[in-house]
Amino acid sequence: FGHITEAKALDQGGEAVVYRLSTTPSTPFPLCAKVFNLNFVYPHHISSDLENEARINQNLYEAGISVPRPVGLFRLLSPVFSSSVPSFVRECIDGRTYDQLFPWQKEKAVKLFEEERLKAIELGFIPRDCYPTKNCLYTVKGWNVKRFTLFDFSFWRRT
Repeated sequence: FGHITEAKALDQGGEAVVYRLSTTPSTPFPLCAKVFNLNFVYPHHISSDLENEARINQNLYEAGISVPRPVGLFRLLSPVFSSSVPSFVRECIDGRTYDQLFPWQKEKAVKLFEEERLKAIELGFIPRDCYPTKNCLYTVKGWNVKRFTLFDFSFWRRT
């Protein structure tokens, strides 16, 4: 990988945008990159914020919490910006938001969310800006919710 494949974002929050990355046949899983909105975050904060998010994602992944597999921090070429930008690269998860679930799937979704959130708290993390309806995806097989994935750790801290 090495560049953002399209200017259209997969997801956009208040402070960052997530883009799909180009891959090759040897890439073991789909990738995406989180790029901070340069208009929102002062440039000198970008590196430390990305490093913090990458570190928390790595710690959670190693502890078996359901999060995307982290790859690392890189500078990537972007069609949106005129130069390369600091980016946090990780596995791209295909899933549904809470609002996209059917009503009968939502109870299981909340249960999965609480299980993973409590595991993170037991490990000493303070999850912030994290709700069943925000900053997570649900993988559905058939009619059942099978997996829950946390994906935004911008405001998380560790005790």
